[in-house]
Amino acid sequence: MRRVVVVQIAKGLGIGGTEKALELYTRYLDPELFDVSVVGFKEGGVRGERLASLGFDVEVMGGSKEKLVRFLRRKKAHVVHVHRPGLSDPAIPEAVQEAEVPVLVETNVFGRLDLSPSGEFFDKHLFVSKTCALRYIDWLGPSLVRKRKSKIGVLYNPVDFSEMESARTVDEQFLEIVQLKSTGARVIGFIARPDPARIEISYVIESLRYALSHGIICYLLAVGMPPVYKSRFEAAGLSEFCIFLEPGIEPSRLAEFYKCADVILNASPIGETFGLVIAEAMASRKPVVTNLTPLHETAQIELVDHGKTGYVAYGSRAYAEAVLYLVMNPLQCAEMGKRGYEKAKAQYDVLKLSNGLGNLYIELLQSKGFSFQPHPVSERAAHQLPSFTDIESFRAEYWDRLQRCWGKVPGWELWMHRILRNRHFFMLARSLKQVIQAKGVRCW
Repeated sequence: MRRVVVVQIAKGLGIGGTEKALELYTRYLDPELFDVSVVGFKEGGVRGERLASLGFDVEVMGGSKEKLVRFLRRKKAHVVHVHRPGLSDPAIPEAVQEAEVPVLVETNVFGRLDLSPSGEFFDKHLFVSKTCALRYIDWLGPSLVRKRKSKIGVLYNPVDFSEMESARTVDEQFLEIVQLKSTGARVIGFIARPDPARIEISYVIESLRYALSHGIICYLLAVGMPPVYKSRFEAAGLSEFCIFLEPGIEPSRLAEFYKCADVILNASPIGETFGLVIAEAMASRKPVVTNLTPLHETAQIELVDHGKTGYVAYGSRAYAEAVLYLVMNPLQCAEMGKRGYEKAKAQYDVLKLSNGLGNLYIELLQSKGFSFQPHPVSERAAHQLPSFTDIESFRAEYWDRLQRCWGKVPGWELWMHRILRNRHFFMLARSLKQVIQAKGVRCW
């Protein structure tokens, strides 16, 4: 049976969440139906190395459009799937056109608007959350939405449940934590990011300090904490209650981390367009406390069902109170963790999402006159990704979720949230940015 040749492309193949999604979809697309290759357009990385060790064809283009064209022609690619921020970047779509690849799909990770000519080459714009897709729709405006709505969909970042269940507590540091917990201590877990500006560290510090001040023996288990923030814990007199782990991509260590924590913290000043840590925590049966960021990204409120699978909190004190409540109520933690697991299994399981993505590839190819023999596994496990209609049906729920949290959101922030989603305001800001950049000034 002829297989569909798919090429997954990202700027780099490193440790990030975008790259992890690419890795999982590469591994889990049905090998009987899909022949998948991977490209790091600018650079490679550890995920590319892992996929190559598993037998996948992995190439690094060094930013060369000509090299990519030759590669796509050699592979006789049917589908190119680009994982990108969503901003105009014509090299890859132009290469796809030159190589005469029938189908071009993007995962628009940050929900940005590409109104360039090369942006019209895409057959499908997939967003990592309904929240992200809704904002994109609002920024497009009614006339462009009418033209593009059949191209708009959602592809959540996937969770590999087999990895989440692979924990084996043999690492010395994890054994230390298990021993601490056996004495009644509680553990709050936090996965940091390489960029300190993307961590709301004051929320993490306040949560640990607040729990300790209420007589709870509590430890912070943090992965990849930047050195600049480790010193903040020392200055706050909290070092003895912190266990810092180095970042890594080994599934077993990640599973051990989630297993050891009682509550997972998600705290970023700029919010989330999805929140892979949140989804993985839910898959590990752990409740999540996340912060509400009305002036930035807000998809974290789509993943965390406030009061059911964790808590959404506004402000550092409310955040710390939510964390304290959970560490003081292990039965509530267990119940929330169970509900989170059920939601993650239903919506973010890599097996279901890979099947849905594969079905989408086939549908797009069929719409262009290609015919592929039906595949029995695909038929048995049919799964459809959220459509434009599904996204729009989430709109009312989204605005309701935005106002449900621990703590009170100022009315002016909710008002500004609406303004920031307004197409006219967005286009004005976009024009100003272009003028500023034309004058050689670095901008946001």
